[in-house]
Amino acid sequence: MSCYDDLAKLLGLANCYSVYCYFWISDICYHNILYISSHRKANSTAKTMFLSKNRLDKRLTGSSIIDDPLQEVLHYVFRDYIRTWYRSISYDEEFLLSLKDLVRKVIVAFSGRFKDVEWVHFLTTKLVDDFASHLRLFRQAQSKLKSSQKREYLQELCEVIMYIVLPLEDFQNLISRLILREIILNAAVLPVINLISDPDYINQIIVWLCKDTVLTSDGFLLVIRCTDNISELQAVQEMVNHEIAVLRSQDTGGEDDADIKQQLSSLSYVRKLVETQMRRLSEGTVDTDSTGMPTGIDWKVLNEPGVKLFSLHFDVVLTNNIALHYFTDFMSSLSAQGYIFFYHSVESYKVSAEQMLSQIKQTQSASSSDLECLREAAMHIFDLYLSEKATLRVRLDESLLKKLLCKIRTDLPSSAWFDEAQLKVYEIMQEEHYFPTFKRSQIT
Repeated sequence: MSCYDDLAKLLGLANCYSVYCYFWISDICYHNILYISSHRKANSTAKTMFLSKNRLDKRLTGSSIIDDPLQEVLHYVFRDYIRTWYRSISYDEEFLLSLKDLVRKVIVAFSGRFKDVEWVHFLTTKLVDDFASHLRLFRQAQSKLKSSQKREYLQELCEVIMYIVLPLEDFQNLISRLILREIILNAAVLPVINLISDPDYINQIIVWLCKDTVLTSDGFLLVIRCTDNISELQAVQEMVNHEIAVLRSQDTGGEDDADIKQQLSSLSYVRKLVETQMRRLSEGTVDTDSTGMPTGIDWKVLNEPGVKLFSLHFDVVLTNNIALHYFTDFMSSLSAQGYIFFYHSVESYKVSAEQMLSQIKQTQSASSSDLECLREAAMHIFDLYLSEKATLRVRLDESLLKKLLCKIRTDLPSSAWFDEAQLKVYEIMQEEHYFPTFKRSQIT
């Protein structure tokens, strides 16, 4: 009996130990399930808050007339250019919403910059000079352009734009920056460039602009008098000759004879005006009107030896795009283009610094990252033009350079850091072998 009693006691202890292990393991699993559930719930809550925030905040420019179509465009861009490849990677919506929020920040910043532009001055003065300079540079670069470098240039341009409008923490994220750069390049920049460079699209825009405008005969004659394009004049001449031939074939002496003769007289006057303008352009003569005043400026006469031209002030040359282009070419022939580049780099730095410091003063919250950004920009200009290793080094007094470098490294950022160096460069460029020699040169 004692053996059976001992065996029963052992079995009882084993059963108790098994029950204890069972409850211990169950307790661990229960707490793990609670932790996982709470963690998932927290993530779900955070994601829900993120989703609701992005669904609610749809403001872009502050104008519903612009925001609604823009939101629709963004929806189609994400649907056609992003979801198509993102679905093969993941179905998580958080990345797409983060990207939408980033694009929204870019548009908001871009809209804010647009509101700060002085549009009257830009459209009436700067845009005209920029357009003329662009046409000239385009003709010069067209023969030298390599298609393989076009994409790299546009990528760099997109990065510059993102540096201006993106928040600092988003720009420093390399992966997000590269993805956003490619999206902007392929979904916006390249399609827009291909569209506005399409001749058919340009013709449609011209037709649309002229559709509601009645072109008067006086305006047409003024264009003929002012144009310097012989091929366009030849095209007008061919059409006028064709119309004259058609009208003469209809001149049969009927009831409409007076109207036809009047039209023939008008077309003959137009043909004479076209021929006179073509002769003036090919021979370099000056046409006059009935009062004896010239109807156009003859630029060929100004190129003849001994003709005294207008003397432009040095400040005009530095601010006018066309004059600055020729002066830069002249300075490049002397390997002194660094003076011009340094002068305008300092001008750009001063504008950016004044704007940023003014914003800091208004908000009364100086961010260390903003101040360091100004310091880095100033240091970049110094390294590029004033340091010993600079490729476009500007030769200035060593004591001036040491004092400037000390200010950049130790003082609070200021827009006046480069004033003394810029004034010295301004004086150097007006020395005899630079600007006066440029005015006497025959550079083209």
